[in-house]
Amino acid sequence: MILVVDASAAVEYLLQTTVGLRVAGILEGMKIAAPELLDGEAVADLRDWGLERVAHRSLLEEAWSVRGTASDALYVALARLRRAALITADGPLSRLPGIGVTVQNVRLA
Repeated sequence: MILVVDASAAVEYLLQTTVGLRVAGILEGMKIAAPELLDGEAVADLRDWGLERVAHRSLLEEAWSVRGTASDALYVALARLRRAALITADGPLSRLPGIGVTVQNVRLA
């Protein structure tokens, strides 16, 4: 199974907060992906995390149909295209209606 992780969850993980430890437990042993946007939103050097960076240009057409912020739409678009669940610590993203993917808000776990 593949999971798409957004910057809010990635930062929690990197800081090893209580929420970050939950994120680590969810992502352990999983294939993970994120739009390149994560670089600008979080931290540029995530190579040791095994994260596949996906060019956001390839996500734009799918993202166009998502209501929410442009950055949220890119995460949703990648999750849709990969048929993946989306892991986030972002409340508004986790509450987007009718986006067609499973979203897990790690702050609520």
